[in-house]
Amino acid sequence: MYFVREGESRVHVPGVTTICDSLPKPFLVPWAANKAAEAFRAGVEPGVIYDAEMLDALAESSRKAHSRIKQEAADKGTAVHNWLERFLKEGVEEEITEPQVANGVAAARAWLGEHKVEIIEIERRVFHRELLYAGTLDVLAIVDGVVSILDWKTSKTLHTEYYAQTAAYLMAYSHETGVQIPNRWVIRLDKESGEPEFILLGPETIATHFRVFTAALELYRAMKNADKFNKVIAKAAAA
Repeated sequence: MYFVREGESRVHVPGVTTICDSLPKPFLVPWAANKAAEAFRAGVEPGVIYDAEMLDALAESSRKAHSRIKQEAADKGTAVHNWLERFLKEGVEEEITEPQVANGVAAARAWLGEHKVEIIEIERRVFHRELLYAGTLDVLAIVDGVVSILDWKTSKTLHTEYYAQTAAYLMAYSHETGVQIPNRWVIRLDKESGEPEFILLGPETIATHFRVFTAALELYRAMKNADKFNKVIAKAAAA
């Protein structure tokens, strides 16, 4: 959570990733359904007779499969980010025992090996005072001679919301410092193959992607206001 000091008080401002959660994600529903089906099939043992209680337990476990998988993936993604942060800041190369974390790190190092990268800042917090949002960008660096934002991703694919997310970081940084950053690199670190997948977003893309982000910000605030209004109505109805 992000807070900004206003005199003696602290004011909460939403984070970029929270705001981007307002964007539609149509792929999530079929993904969750597929994971539930996979978990159910994996839980059924040939030759076993299942009574109603056993089937209910299997169905309940399958229903929660997507949450378990999502959390496990998030934990591994965090481990990859933490390893890279220490490596880029301090040159520390910690031992990795988890294969998918090792693959994610290998993908990042493969990308770094293909480009000339001069680190400026890592885990830089940014704040847009006019639009009142904050965030933490992964890396600010000079890549192949051009100042750029780097954003590490450990998801299965590259999603459009990542472009809006990095646009928000870039615009907040520019709003704070007055420095214009030309490029954004969104780099997916494949935890299975150990290979990077990336996209370079130049200055011609920033306006479009930032419009997507500001639309998400407007939707986020409208939903928050609606929630507050609904709670007032519910409280009045219960009185």
